[in-house]
Amino acid sequence: MAASITSKASTVPADPKQGVADTIDLAKVDSASLSEVLHGSTVAINTVLERKGARTALINHQGFRDVYAIGRGNRIEAFNLFFHRPKPLVARDLTFEVFERINARGEVLNSPR
Repeated sequence: MAASITSKASTVPADPKQGVADTIDLAKVDSASLSEVLHGSTVAINTVLERKGARTALINHQGFRDVYAIGRGNRIEAFNLFFHRPKPLVARDLTFEVFERINARGEVLNSPR
């Protein structure tokens, strides 16, 4: 079983690669010996949450257009009369339905053609 090493460095918004390189340096490992690197970036998360990224569309299977916006049926704060669900990250007019699905091998299933 391979060893698991973790480290953390500050994100460098101007050059995200630098943050990854800094993390590898902090972990004190030879980058050539790595078989896998898992990376999380606050730049990507903040871009989505602050709604500063590119205009984005959402594509769902036919009949599931509103599933994303509805979310769970429960209320996060059941007794808070002023609770409002967060605004969806993708507007409904940018949510589209497709009939077909694609399996793990990339083959189109359920196509109307």
